Amino acid sequence: MKDYSNYHNVSINDKIAHDGKLIFEYGLDGFEGYTVQMDGTDKKVLIYNSFSDKQGTTKHVIGQIADIERGKTLLVNDDYWIIISKPDDNKIYRKASIRLCNSKFPLPGGTEVKTKIGNDPRTGRPVYETVISPPTLLPCIVESTIYLPNDSQSIQLPNGKILVTIPYTVNDAIAENKEFEMYGEQYQIVGIDRSQSVEGVGLMILHCEREVSDE
Repeated sequence: MKDYSNYHNVSINDKIAHDGKLIFEYGLDGFEGYTVQMDGTDKKVLIYNSFSDKQGTTKHVIGQIADIERGKTLLVNDDYWIIISKPDDNKIYRKASIRLCNSKFPLPGGTEVKTKIGNDPRTGRPVYETVISPPTLLPCIVESTIYLPNDSQSIQLPNGKILVTIPYTVNDAIAENKEFEMYGEQYQIVGIDRSQSVEGVGLMILHCEREVSDE
């Protein structure tokens, strides 16, 4: 193997990282490269099919390290996808799994929404921006059936129960006992799983039950 340790005073590791980044950036303009909207901003990514997914609703995304984070939303053509896995990082790019959104969670306007915008350079603590939210529909994944690894088995939730996966969001409408409408019916949030998030970044899974009319 040729020794590049003195090549323009660049170390082998630096040269490998530099060349790897160039190859990756060329790939973003290739056949599997997409320009997507990621949380409202245009980004270039690579999107691959998942061979283990028989339904076509799970894929893999590869992008710049700063762009790929669990809980981010991608608009690919006319479809919304959510990054659902903790990204793998090789110091050149990040890779993660994405799932197709099949509905939208209604958020009323007029409430305070906290969004992480970075970290304090001195303390490392997250820095949030608080804005008054307009009414919006948040892309989400709604499930009444839970598929186990490799889709070999599935668990049907009890009638009237659904799981709603959304990007981590702080909003007064997302709390236990709050009601919302989906598929033309009223549901109530009975539980919130925040275990797939860290410091306000990631996913929230809402456990919901359909409201039964007294009529």
